[in-house]
Amino acid sequence: MDIKYTGLRLGMRTLGRLSDGIRLGWETGFDSGRTLDYVYRKKASGITPLGALMDRAYLDHPVWKAARLRRDVLVAQLRDALAGYDHPTLFDTAAGQGSYLFALSPNGATIWAGDHSPDEVAQGNDRARSEGRTDIRFAYANAFDDATWPVGGIDVLVTSGFFDILTEPEEFRKVLAAGTRASHPGSRWVFTMMEGHSDPTLLREVLVNRDQKPWIAVLRPAEDIVRWAAPLGWRLERLERERYGFFAVGTLVRAFPSR
Repeated sequence: MDIKYTGLRLGMRTLGRLSDGIRLGWETGFDSGRTLDYVYRKKASGITPLGALMDRAYLDHPVWKAARLRRDVLVAQLRDALAGYDHPTLFDTAAGQGSYLFALSPNGATIWAGDHSPDEVAQGNDRARSEGRTDIRFAYANAFDDATWPVGGIDVLVTSGFFDILTEPEEFRKVLAAGTRASHPGSRWVFTMMEGHSDPTLLREVLVNRDQKPWIAVLRPAEDIVRWAAPLGWRLERLERERYGFFAVGTLVRAFPSR
């Protein structure tokens, strides 16, 4: 490991824990849903003023700024996708606590948020109850296996952040196949993809993922998703990138069979 990254890892492992955000990253993984929800809130805090100052620097990293912009684009595309249906059913394949789902106004949609973590599911349902969001329900689901999904006949699928942590094309194809089986012609799929990073080596050499292993990110263009989804009948309807160029947000639409 480069001495620069050795020193950075040591600093973040020790003094960095004064920052609430950095400490949360070590506890849950820097790619976890809880970390992203913390980043989205953009409220610096920590142990002592020094911890809060470090937290502000952490939250102001360009990649986290880009992640917040990605969230705005994601919510906008979700709103537009839902507007195409009467009383639509939305399913998030790997939601975590799905804070972006709460940015959608109740409009007759039924929103299901799936995740494999009982803690994420419980915390998501707790938030939905506390905010009176009877339209949002969290449930256990394996993103690769639609037999575990709580609903079928889905109008709008969402995969946000999950594609970023997959490394093999076959994993993407499994998720895409599961979503195809659980949807119908005319369905839409809103997804995000991390296409770049200011320092990919930092992820691998310094940070950990949700499994407490080195965060190895395989950066891919969103067009890879489009290409893998095409044989299943999906075509690209919309693709946007935030201004830093790290993240893309796209909407696929499932074609009707040819006559």
